[in-house]
Amino acid sequence: MYESSNAISYKLQQLSGWLYDGRQGYSLGFLLRKLEDVNLDHCISIGKPVWFARIWDTSDDDLVTFADRADTPEDAACLLAIKLYEEGILK
Repeated sequence: MYESSNAISYKLQQLSGWLYDGRQGYSLGFLLRKLEDVNLDHCISIGKPVWFARIWDTSDDDLVTFADRADTPEDAACLLAIKLYEEGILK
C-alpha cells in the first residue's frame, strides 16, 4: 500500500486533526473518502508521471480548487486537502 509523504502528511494532520502517527502517510483510499468529488489526473512530464488533484462543485459543475502537481496520487490528494483547509473550504 502506498501513502503520502511524511512532510505533506504532517502538514495536513496539523490542519485537519486526522490521525497520523508520523511513520506512515495517508492512503489514497482514506483521502478519497475524506474528500468527496475529487478528480485525480496525471500527465507524463520528462518521462515520469505528474499527478494533479482537483475538486468540483457538483451543484453547478464549477472547479472549486486545484492542487499543485505531485509525484504520486497520494501526495496530490493530500496537497488538495491542505489547500482546502487553508482556503477555509474544509473545516
